[in-house]
Formats: sequence, structure tokens, C-alpha cells
Amino acid sequence: MSKKRIRLNIKGTSGAVRFTDTSNVSVIQTTIEESMTTEQKEYLTLQRIYSSNNISVTVDAISNTLTWANITIATPPSGFPALDKYNFQIFINGLIVENDALASISQVGSDVVVTFNSGLNYDISSDDEYSIAGKFTS
Repeated sequence: MSKKRIRLNIKGTSGAVRFTDTSNVSVIQTTIEESMTTEQKEYLTLQRIYSSNNISVTVDAISNTLTWANITIATPPSGFPALDKYNFQIFINGLIVENDALASISQVGSDVVVTFNSGLNYDISSDDEYSIAGKFTS
């Protein structure tokens, strides 16, 4: 069985991609259209960071929670998955907290509540500095 070598040339044009197979001179043209809405693009680029130096954070060492006052978790556009703890990053005194140490991050009224589990292996206190990064609208 003989092997046939095929040469494929790709030429880009504005708004379209042309694939040319020079072995039999056939042309397949595909038009690339916008596939995401403006809302979806804005959501994907949304990333905000809040620090306990700039916003009120209530520390409850007994229940192992941080309550961030007056911030709102963004609502994903239609067709996007719901947000969970893996979509956020928490820092304590500049050190990132592993997601395995987070029980949950949830919206409770106008506040965001971060609950740590026993995997944190650290006693939180109001003397610490906390930061949260993620998809927030305010």
C-alpha cells in the first residue's frame, strides 16, 4: 500500500478561514461568527478582589466563618455552570487557602459568607488580614 502525501495550505481572510487541499484542489470555506454575547464576555472577564483592609469583614472564630459585608456574587449567564468554592480564592495574611479547607462560599442576603472546615488547621481571628478574589458584581 503506497502512502500519499497531502499538503494543506491554510489562508486567513477577514471573517473567514479558507482551507485548501492542493492534492485535489477542493476548497472548503468556513465563516467564523461571534459565538458569545456581550454579557457572556463581560462575565468571563469579571474578577474582583476585596481586602479586609478596605471592606468590613466579620470574623466568627467559633463557627469558623468570615462574613464580607455588602458584596454580591455574580450570577452566571444562561448556559454557564453555577459558581462554587472552586471559583474563588481566599487569602489569610497573604497566604492562599486551599479549596479543600473551604466548606462553602455563599451569598446570604447582601453579604458573602466563607465557611472553613477543619482542614484549615488555623485559628482565624479579627487580627488577621483577609482577601477574597472571584466573580463579584459589587
